This record gives sequence, structure tokens and C-alpha cells, in this order.
Amino acid sequence: MHKKEIHDFRIKAQRKLDSGKLLYENGYYSESITHFFYAMLLTAKALLLTKDYETGKQKGILDGLNQYFVHQEGFNLNIYKNFARTPDLRQEVDYQTQDYISEEIALEKMEECEEFIAECEKFF
Repeated sequence: MHKKEIHDFRIKAQRKLDSGKLLYENGYYSESITHFFYAMLLTAKALLLTKDYETGKQKGILDGLNQYFVHQEGFNLNIYKNFARTPDLRQEVDYQTQDYISEEIALEKMEECEEFIAECEKFF
């Protein structure tokens, strides 16, 4: 098992969530989206290590989570879908010149991130 890696990814994910909240609280809504995304991604990566599934690719993480946890373990499909939509949003905020992320959008993504991490916790 990958106990140390799992632990380290979970710690890193919590730091991303915490820093995303700080950015959100200070009005940096677009920047918070990136941190919320990585908090979810790192948590998913840690969860997949419990199945000895390793990948560095975002698509591989999404596919693995869907295969091993949504289909086999009963991971909440709606929570998974929220996570699956996040990479596109993160790409937009990081690479498009126009910033359209409102406080409401960032708050929604923060709540989805917290919900995603809580759902993952059920399977560790």
C-alpha cells in the first residue's frame, strides 16, 4: 500500500482547500477556483492509490475514480460529475484573458470541493 503517499496527498489537498478559501475570502475568486480544483484532484489521486491505481494525468484520475469508486463502490455520481466539470473551469480561469468568475461561482466551487473531499473520506 502507498500509506505515506496517500497521507502526503491528503495533507497537500487540505492545504490547497485552505489556501483556496483564503483567496476566496480576499476576493480572488478566479484564483480560488484553481486551488479548489487541485484540492479535489489531489484527494482523488490519494483515493485511487488505495486501489493501487496510479496516474499523473487528469483524465486518468477522472476515469479511475469513475471506474473504481463510482461504479464499484457507490461514490455519489452527482459529486463525481461536479468534480468532472472542474478541469474545464480551471483551464478557463488560468488561460483565458477575461475574468468572469463571480463570488457566487467561486462559492459554489468551494462548496463542491468540500463536498467532494467529504465523499472521498468515506472510502479511505
